[in-house]
Amino acid sequence: MDKILPEDFERSFFEQLDPWYHFLQANCIKNANANELDLSVNDGPISDHEIGQEFFSSFEAMQRSSMRFIRYHAIETFFTILCGSKPHGPVMRFSHIVRNSEFNKIIKEIGGQRIPELQSLSSVLEYKAWLACKFFGALSEEHAKNILSQELVDFISLQARLYVDKSAYNAFKHGCQIGEESPEIKVTKADGDDPPIYMKLGPSIKWYRWEESKKKPCPTIVQGYTECDIEDDHSAIFIIATLVRAMRKARLAKKGEHIEIMLPEEIATKRDKPKQIVLRIKFGD
Repeated sequence: MDKILPEDFERSFFEQLDPWYHFLQANCIKNANANELDLSVNDGPISDHEIGQEFFSSFEAMQRSSMRFIRYHAIETFFTILCGSKPHGPVMRFSHIVRNSEFNKIIKEIGGQRIPELQSLSSVLEYKAWLACKFFGALSEEHAKNILSQELVDFISLQARLYVDKSAYNAFKHGCQIGEESPEIKVTKADGDDPPIYMKLGPSIKWYRWEESKKKPCPTIVQGYTECDIEDDHSAIFIIATLVRAMRKARLAKKGEHIEIMLPEEIATKRDKPKQIVLRIKFGD
């Protein structure tokens, strides 16, 4: 019997990986209809019960919140596969040994379209070529330079910048609701000479972050609002699914096998991170 190496399980991992996992979830969330849910409490329709009134009052808001969480999770899966490819894998090993702080640092550098310090490749010095090499698993720098469109590179960068905002991610993960009213803020300087700064968001989720350290024991509470767009999130999740599918197909190709990999050509999602309002409240000295 041939000796089995840990690397041999990489193929098994990709064989069972479903690239459409997050998009199928997103589609169910997007098309869910509260009126079609067959639920009852104490042998009566849930709509007549206090539980049902709470449930239906927040249904649309939670659709938006759930969609954003699925997008965050899809992004996390994409970058785990991307960063866990050669020579920094296998994926299962990468996800186990890389600490959250290291992973966040890698993703932050990808967001700035810089080759991550912890993910360097010998003789690959240009970011776009590095990204293609990691995406397809193995390419020469010359071949990798123009294989990914700038539009796709920018899309991946945007997902990275969105992902590093862990506070909002945790809020969506734990089911924080979308606000019924769109938050707005108006900031005026004390002297009143300059025109006020005004910002208004669409339907948004409210989140908090507690900041405290041994050097600065007095806490700071960060309160934020992050805008949600269910249609844009749904579209982004679909594009991410096609990227995971492409990486899976490349990893499962056998040596010498000719394969065709489809990548998105036109990306109709928003080009910027969702708008945010962030307030910092300091306590103590």
